[in-house]
Amino acid sequence: MAETLQLFEIRHWVALLAIFSINVAIVRFRLNRYRKLHFFFRYGLVVLLVASEVAWHSWKLSLGQWSLQTMLPLELCNIMTYISILALITKNEKFYPLCYFFGINGGLATLTTPLDASSFPNFIFVQTMTNHGALIATGVYLVAVEKYRPFFKDVLRSFLALNIYGLVVFIVNVKIGSNYFFLIEKPEIPSLLDLLPSWPWYIFYGDAIIFLLLLIFYFPFAIRQRFLQQNRKT
Repeated sequence: MAETLQLFEIRHWVALLAIFSINVAIVRFRLNRYRKLHFFFRYGLVVLLVASEVAWHSWKLSLGQWSLQTMLPLELCNIMTYISILALITKNEKFYPLCYFFGINGGLATLTTPLDASSFPNFIFVQTMTNHGALIATGVYLVAVEKYRPFFKDVLRSFLALNIYGLVVFIVNVKIGSNYFFLIEKPEIPSLLDLLPSWPWYIFYGDAIIFLLLLIFYFPFAIRQRFLQQNRKT
């Protein structure tokens, strides 16, 4: 049986520290005078996202484990990988709310979930940390460097988009016998969903928790917007 990585072991801390350091660097060098560094940040993240996604599919193909039921890019972090790549390359601001709200939240949720750690450092550990660390860093980059600022309408639109997407994924699950988004059952490995009731109630609880997280991520910007409005009046 594969060894499961226990949360916040030394090896986990090292990976998290590396991800944290990258995000600190992005914030530290966010000003326009570091514009040349911004290019390397942006396309460095693109390279990490593309490479980790290609490596994941290639590895599964080499093991004969690629299937429609498990490898379509329908999970939240899978689809956010593609959206993040598009956001970084095109600078289309329509993608920014999704990257900020779901890229960061999805990345954080995965990085605090136990992983297969047999023969550490193995491929699964490295690929997961790289991909999800890059998702978080993309959200941070868009806020720090591209100056994205969410509004409450972004919260509502993102939440609506997620639920419409979830409905589409549920239909796909029923059609092909998959469990994308864990809409059919909870994952087999330990996860945050274990804290919630059984199916289908954990879906509704999870939906409410996601909306709360979106509000939490919006809250600092709401305070900032209110502060700026008050300053304009004085």
